[in-house]
Amino acid sequence: MYSSQFDANSAFNGGGFTSSQSTDHGSSPAKGRETYGLVPATVKQISEASDSGDDKSNFVINGVDVANVTLIGMVSKKAERVTDVSFTIDDGTGQIHCNRWPVTNFDELTFHFVECIHFQVQNSRTKQGDATTQSHSVTPSTNTASRDGSNGYQSTPPNHFSGQFSVEGLKGFDQMVLDYLQQPSNFGREKGVHRDELSQKLKLPMEKIIESIRTLEEEGMIYSTIDEFHFKSTTSV
Repeated sequence: MYSSQFDANSAFNGGGFTSSQSTDHGSSPAKGRETYGLVPATVKQISEASDSGDDKSNFVINGVDVANVTLIGMVSKKAERVTDVSFTIDDGTGQIHCNRWPVTNFDELTFHFVECIHFQVQNSRTKQGDATTQSHSVTPSTNTASRDGSNGYQSTPPNHFSGQFSVEGLKGFDQMVLDYLQQPSNFGREKGVHRDELSQKLKLPMEKIIESIRTLEEEGMIYSTIDEFHFKSTTSV
């Protein structure tokens, strides 16, 4: 047990393996705080910690930027599941609920960060295209098809999927294909949607479907599944 005479400040200010170098404090609160990689803490301190307000750490304990902490306590309420293990740590100052997620394939870490980047990009596009999405109607797609009516195929039907995710800069046919693939019923299909179905349902010639598929693949919005004829959207509605 730690003695009640333990002085956290003296532990952080030189001696042992801690750095004795001072930090140049600026005028801002964030610059005026010390930063440590691993800090011993109690559950009570964690529960009372404040947000650091910057991107360099997660929270602040007693004026110290903290990213990682060590806890010592009694483990209870342990529940093992296939995906994770949950438990509660009680150190006498309080209780905290924890989850341990085992990593069996380290490719999951790479995938996680790629997924975070993808979500951030898509979220940014969604915010920028809100106005475009709201104003997007059947007119652009219908007019585009009508202008090409001389090619021998009929005008495109009304776009019933215009309320879905719209990407600024996509042509009418490209957006129609993306909207169809993003429908919940189609997004949930493991094998994806065959390009013949896209041509039949959207009443577009196959060359237009192939052209739109190529564009959407290059933009990273769709991908092929079991073969080069089945496709799925990378994002759902």
